[in-house]
Amino acid sequence: IAPDRGPSISVESINCLPLAKNGVVTVRAKSEPRSGRVRIYFRRKTSKLSDYYFVYAHAMGEGSYAGLLPRPEPSAAPVELYASLVDPHGAELARSPVVTVAVSESCNVRAPPVPGEEWNLTLGETSSTQGPNPPDLFECTGIVTREYKGRLYQDAICRDYFVPFQSREPKVIRKSGRRGSARFHNVKIFYGTDRERTGSKKAEEFYGGDRGPLEFGTCQVTIPVSHEVGELETPGFFERPDPEEHIILLSVTPSSEGEFLSDLSRHVATDAGREVLIFIHGYNVSFEDAARRTAQLAADLKFSGAPVMYSWPSQASLSAYPIDEANIRWTEPHLRRFLDIVAADSGASRIHVIAHSMGNRALTEVLLNYANESRDRNDHKPIFNQVALVAPDVDADVFREEIVPRIQRLSDRLTLYASSNDKALLVSKGVHGYPRAGDLPKEVVVPATIDMIDASEVDTSLLAAIELGHSYFAEQPTVIDDLRLMIQGVEPGGRGLVIRQLNDRVIWKIGPD
Repeated sequence: IAPDRGPSISVESINCLPLAKNGVVTVRAKSEPRSGRVRIYFRRKTSKLSDYYFVYAHAMGEGSYAGLLPRPEPSAAPVELYASLVDPHGAELARSPVVTVAVSESCNVRAPPVPGEEWNLTLGETSSTQGPNPPDLFECTGIVTREYKGRLYQDAICRDYFVPFQSREPKVIRKSGRRGSARFHNVKIFYGTDRERTGSKKAEEFYGGDRGPLEFGTCQVTIPVSHEVGELETPGFFERPDPEEHIILLSVTPSSEGEFLSDLSRHVATDAGREVLIFIHGYNVSFEDAARRTAQLAADLKFSGAPVMYSWPSQASLSAYPIDEANIRWTEPHLRRFLDIVAADSGASRIHVIAHSMGNRALTEVLLNYANESRDRNDHKPIFNQVALVAPDVDADVFREEIVPRIQRLSDRLTLYASSNDKALLVSKGVHGYPRAGDLPKEVVVPATIDMIDASEVDTSLLAAIELGHSYFAEQPTVIDDLRLMIQGVEPGGRGLVIRQLNDRVIWKIGPD
């Protein structure tokens, strides 16, 4: 029996790349892990180049992958490329040999059938003297990540852009309002954001990552009838968005503050419990994905009240952690104003808040402000009902000693969801030098005034072992179910949780099933 040599990857035979079109590169992988991803690195073959760009390839099944390269125009210089198989953290598992491919006007290879502005991507050039700065000779309308001396950079004038293939015939979308033909639901999301508008009319590009004034409005997000709890159904690399199969941000409608409150209060009035659920996203999240995640949570939590999201200007980029850290601090007064408005004028009887990851930094600072003001007024009436701090990327010592003791009276119940398998927070610990509140190292224990939920064992599969494990609150049905019961006001002892002892502190644990 031949020994297992582990994963391998190779670029399939390619004779040329078209000069003025996008070329397709196909790759064959063997023994790749389920969550592995394939990158296709490329650069022009000239003496002054030292680094590569890459695009992600889409899995075609049975170990086959296909990636769409930007067009090489205007230079006909040959292109060097290779394929790399990486794990969810970007660590390389296998690499193919480098292939040199000619660029020719007469090259006839498969390319997107529908030309348009989105295909005008230019293959970039960089030089060894540029360092980590944006390359002067790189032009694009939306691709790529650059590798320089082993480090990855997303250039300021570019961003990751996964270009899908499109069919020649547009797919007819059946409206959910037609009786007997509904295969998806529309979810109305109320939002507040201090992202700046991009000027684009496309819903997915309406707001970007720059700072802007606090704005209000609503979104329409589709949820397929076939939606499964914990899934954020997303189109594949070569798929067109289909509301019957995917969760899609369909429209964004900004409004004035008065119009927003009138619309929100009307919606709240139609709910028997007159409830509002506010979701505050974390790091590396776009406005589009925040809206999609909010709709998914509302559906999975079976929440009948008004789903609301607050979206701050995250860059939606793994490499932009420092910028997100600056923006989450900058957004605090805007989040405070937004929460003030919803609490005072929505007509809601019960307001719940779920904050994830870095979003907890802004929320806890706002709660501390509320706590200081209520102390000065000697008024300790709760403002919110259920507040869930999920995987908070907050200094654990500060959280335990300064935050929890001061904010515990601002809600009927305060709940911390944490996991010792949250690899994203382990990375954050490495960056900051100290544990995060969403981690569960043995030395970190929060006061008994906050319910502490250990979600470390929600998924013990091999797949979970190599993933970041940071979005378990929305991906794991057991955690979603516990969140649903929490919002309904059920105490931990009535939610089927297991009691666990941690340094003389009783905490609650969610089992794997």
